[in-house]
Amino acid sequence: VMATKNTAFVFVKPHAVTPAVIDLVKDGLAQAGIKVLHEGAVDGRTIAEKGLIDRHYYAIARRASLHKPGPDTLPADLR
Repeated sequence: VMATKNTAFVFVKPHAVTPAVIDLVKDGLAQAGIKVLHEGAVDGRTIAEKGLIDRHYYAIARRASLHKPGPDTLPADLR
């Protein structure tokens, strides 16, 4: 059986970008066994010009619209 590889773009909202929050995010990801490959900052102009937030939320909405909610939507421990 092959392991599944997933990738994600994690962002901290501008009002929350502090050293303490960045450490909290890194620690939480590490505790979950998630390896951070790259990190950096993206300015507002780049976000707007490349439509990064729009593309992010579009991907979530598109996936959600393709799947009907059901009993297996959430893991058992979160129900």
